[in-house]
Amino acid sequence: MNNAEINEREIKILRFYVLFQFCVYLFSQVIRTFFLSGASFSQFNWIRFVPALIFLTIFILLSLRKFKQDFSKTRFLTLIVILSVTTIVTRFLTPDFSVNRAFFTPGVFNFNFDQIFFLILPVLFIAWLFSRATLLLFCGFITAVEIGVSFLSIQTDPMSLGILIASIVFRGVIFGIMGLFVNSMSEVQNLQQEKLEKANVRLRKYAIYTEQLAQTRERNRLARELHDTLAHTLSSVAVQLEAVKVLFDTNQNEAKKGLERSLVTTRNGLNETRRALNDLRTSELENFGLCQSLRNLLQSGAARGDFHFTENLSEALNLLPDKISHAIYRTVQEAVENTVQHAKAKNVDLQIDQAERILTLSYSDDGQGFEPDKTDDVKHYGLQGIRERIELLGGVLTLESAPNQGTRIRIRLELDNDKSIDLR
Repeated sequence: MNNAEINEREIKILRFYVLFQFCVYLFSQVIRTFFLSGASFSQFNWIRFVPALIFLTIFILLSLRKFKQDFSKTRFLTLIVILSVTTIVTRFLTPDFSVNRAFFTPGVFNFNFDQIFFLILPVLFIAWLFSRATLLLFCGFITAVEIGVSFLSIQTDPMSLGILIASIVFRGVIFGIMGLFVNSMSEVQNLQQEKLEKANVRLRKYAIYTEQLAQTRERNRLARELHDTLAHTLSSVAVQLEAVKVLFDTNQNEAKKGLERSLVTTRNGLNETRRALNDLRTSELENFGLCQSLRNLLQSGAARGDFHFTENLSEALNLLPDKISHAIYRTVQEAVENTVQHAKAKNVDLQIDQAERILTLSYSDDGQGFEPDKTDDVKHYGLQGIRERIELLGGVLTLESAPNQGTRIRIRLELDNDKSIDLR
């Protein structure tokens, strides 16, 4: 049998089919008994209405909720067989009809083609829900039943009987061919359904894996944020306090200066930690996109640091992958913050270009500059975290600065690792 299960829709179709056949048969028998034959009520033959009682009983069973809840394929097949046999037998319950159908014209063909209408749906049910072997056995069974009933109920010449048997066999063959075609379509649908279910399982597993991977990356990002801010601050404060401890008894003036440096380091670290936590809580990138977010950074920095800025930002930057967008945003954010706090610059320039899948970023100011190798970690440890992010993406960050010569930050990133992104 096929993997498909009997559902409510199939039971409903079968129930309406039984109800329709019950109404047609009951109507035909009432017309035949009381209007065509002219028989009185005392001459009424109740045997003719046994099939109607069978149809009605099956319809009532199919309407019962408890019966439908335990509806197995075996029970479904049993009902189909009972309906088919009843449909065949109904044509032999009327003597005059049995005589008429023994003739080649019009009885034989009228009878057999009349049967097709009520037997075709059971064949379709079997073909759609059961295996090919079950279908062929069913077609052979109903053909054999009708041939057997024909031998028992018809008395006619051998030629007419042979034509009748041949027409029954021919109809059985037609049913079989039609059922095989429907069965093949059912198998194709079941195969596609199985593939779809397997694909859904793989998709669910991939979604779980992606979610776990995203959580791992977010934990790593949070660890870098804390390492770049809180860990560096605490480390610097610890070193400075150790120095204060040593100088406290011998040189209190230097110890006092050390405490002041520790306070500055603590305040700077606190500000950096708050800024990092704010970045984790809200994502300006999600609200405005990378291009507008960078402009917002420049405008905010210009208002606080009193400098003029230029930029060549393109809306195509919004198409960059999230990990690259975040790295660029954090880089510019750190550069602007350093310009505001330390550079005393009058002009800032931000250039981002993409050509041949190479992304280049250049941020420069005309501030007082510094010597990168000699600068206190408190002033530039944020850039160290940015450098680590860029290197994780396979890029390179270079820092150029000198006293009174301003500062320039350059980034070079290859986008080949993400083939779905093309900003050209």
